[in-house]
Amino acid sequence: MKIIPYVLKYARKCLPDVIRLAFCCVILYSAAMISPYITGKYVDGLVSATDPDTIWICVGILAAIWTLQVILSYFKNLSFAKASSRVSYYIEEDLIEHVKRLPLSFFAENEGTYVGHRITTDSLTVAQFVLYTVVSLATDILSLAVSLIAVVLISPYVFLIIVAASPLYAVVYFKFRKPLYELSYACREQENRFFSKVNRQLTNIKPVKQHVYYERLHDEMRASYDDLYEATIKNTRFGYLFGNVESFLRYIITLVVFVFSGYGILNGKMSVGGFTMINTYTVMAISAMSGILGFGRCYRETLVSYDRINDLYTLKAEHNGSLDIGKIESIQLDTLSFGFDERILFDNVNCMMTKGNIYGFVGANGSGKTTLADLITGVIDGYSGVIRYNGVDLKDIDIYELRRKRIAIVEQEPLLLINSIEDLRAEFCGETTAHHWLDRLGMHTVDERLRDMDPDAEFAITVFSGGEKQKLALARALTKDADVLILDEPSSAIDSSSLEQLIAIIKEQSQEKIVILITHEPRLIDICKETIRL
Repeated sequence: MKIIPYVLKYARKCLPDVIRLAFCCVILYSAAMISPYITGKYVDGLVSATDPDTIWICVGILAAIWTLQVILSYFKNLSFAKASSRVSYYIEEDLIEHVKRLPLSFFAENEGTYVGHRITTDSLTVAQFVLYTVVSLATDILSLAVSLIAVVLISPYVFLIIVAASPLYAVVYFKFRKPLYELSYACREQENRFFSKVNRQLTNIKPVKQHVYYERLHDEMRASYDDLYEATIKNTRFGYLFGNVESFLRYIITLVVFVFSGYGILNGKMSVGGFTMINTYTVMAISAMSGILGFGRCYRETLVSYDRINDLYTLKAEHNGSLDIGKIESIQLDTLSFGFDERILFDNVNCMMTKGNIYGFVGANGSGKTTLADLITGVIDGYSGVIRYNGVDLKDIDIYELRRKRIAIVEQEPLLLINSIEDLRAEFCGETTAHHWLDRLGMHTVDERLRDMDPDAEFAITVFSGGEKQKLALARALTKDADVLILDEPSSAIDSSSLEQLIAIIKEQSQEKIVILITHEPRLIDICKETIRL
């Protein structure tokens, strides 16, 4: 049962909720075991009509038990919700941290939405399985044992009937377990892929509108839904078949017990209260066996989620060294070559870039300019040759610290990760360094614009134009004051006046930095000390 230790590792982080859940389950189980006995005594008291005190005592005990069950059921469900939510988040948190460090090639083959939805659903599934289903299994095992003891004390014949039926449950489970796993796996995969197709339309709504991709994306979503529908029906059909076979066995056993108990009452060998007890304990025993059998089904379904989580963990993270090289003085490309899908993008690139200079990556669209920058920053791997910082091989350097402290990048279409107007105000308004750079770049009115925005309104970065977003990203990069400044097509969304201001800033920055420009703009190429043509 490899799932249990995996989840318990995270359950320790919310131990109070888990303890409360376990305590409520124990008390509720105990109350459920006592109730049939008290009910039987109550019925016998009614039938004999000779001891009214027994009737009132039984009523009082039952009232107390049922009140306790109502209260504890509330706290049990609340504790379960808290524990399962937190445990699933902790699982998801660790898994996402691992996935974020997988090579970019993984995301080229798997849509981010699909991966995210897969992680969320699988994390919740394994958390709930251990916190609820495993606890239920323990309760079912105890319930089965106690119920059988009670039954054998009341009627050994009924006990033998239940024991004789037990192997049938095992046969049913072993017959169904493999198809249950395979169908559940296929259904889970199709669910995630369908969610990805739906989300793809909404997250890319602007280009969808611009290019009128409605029908194309609708057809993709419909095809994905057809696959999901087929997988769901197969999984549901087999699941209900499994459940119906189990229900049929339960009804047969219950009918046989009714026959034996009825004869016992007619022959004076069993009281009506005894029949009530044995019937209830028999139902509890059968339900416990059904629960144990159902656990097998849940385990096979949860194993799908666990295996999919484990599949992600088995993927090797991108390579990362351990050295911190300090301030960057030079970057050397030594016989650097790169390609993919049997296509050579560039071959045998050699260059020495040093602090105090501007370098340009130029070439036609698709020639590999941005890819070369990605290789230099360690975002992608799979190249031949050597990249050195201060004479140290990039493969030996901690690339996360390198990018966090030493390199500032402005993409052609920057991702700003700004969630609210208050975030914008805190970073870009007032006397901040970023505001200084925005002022230099010609965004003089940013303070006034942000002050006029309602801080409680739903914020969208689309309130800024493409050129303004590029300036915001550039101001953020300049504020970082890194050793290397990489600008990818920095002139693509700005006007001629802003370009002149940008050139002046680049020249200033290059005095103490290595500046790399990815560009087609002649005026930017002119200020480069050296260009690498791809």
